[in-house]
Amino acid sequence: MKETTFVKLTNTDWVTAFEAKHASVYTLAESGFILCVLQKEYIPIVAFKELFEKITELISAGKYHRFIFDKRKLSAFHQPSMEWYYLEWKASVLPMGIKEHRKLLPEANWFRKTVEIAKIGLEKRMPEELRNGLDIQYCESIEEATTS
Repeated sequence: MKETTFVKLTNTDWVTAFEAKHASVYTLAESGFILCVLQKEYIPIVAFKELFEKITELISAGKYHRFIFDKRKLSAFHQPSMEWYYLEWKASVLPMGIKEHRKLLPEANWFRKTVEIAKIGLEKRMPEELRNGLDIQYCESIEEATTS
């Protein structure tokens, strides 16, 4: 049996679900939250998809409704990864209960502007039932992401 690791993030105890090469994933089951913290400046799309497949397995095994994605360490923007995450992954986890998405972006203005522009195009391509079924907010801290 795997030993449970507790991590102190923002005044709340998160349980480490798993560690991957590019990210750490935590849960706060009593609140229905999953937190993914990217640990690298860039993550190749194959590794990105593998990471999110493991997160999907975690989601299917519990009762979660909020996914917090901490991308603050990124220094590269990869459009194909964002498209897959936004249009395919979010659609696959919505029926499992993940309706709330909180994102923490790097501070770099160019990164935030790139995400903003890409999001406009992706929302136009997103099916209406998916767009209407999601609550997506950008936050500045994990604490804000747990309370917004």
